Amino acid sequence: MNDPALMRCWPIYGTASSDEGRKQFLYCNLIISHHCMCYELGYFTDDEVEQTLYHTFGNEIVRTFWEVTRPARARTAWHGGTMRKFYDLAELAYLRQVGDGGVA
Repeated sequence: MNDPALMRCWPIYGTASSDEGRKQFLYCNLIISHHCMCYELGYFTDDEVEQTLYHTFGNEIVRTFWEVTRPARARTAWHGGTMRKFYDLAELAYLRQVGDGGVA
């Protein structure tokens, strides 16, 4: 996102208040959202999306994004439904990645 006027339309994610950090978190959001869309459309099985996310969470910036945005996800994705299931699978992949030392 190169347009500062448009950047101001997106929320600030926790500690990502610098322009670089905001851009990185916006891109992380895009990556996770793409995986979620693919899952919701049936392109990924549960196992496939979890493995894909495990690999994605091998990146420290993506892991930080996931950790910082956890409270917002809890408020916006109610229990039940495909998106909540995706978030639960993503959380499992994240925890597995953290348990493995953050190495994909």
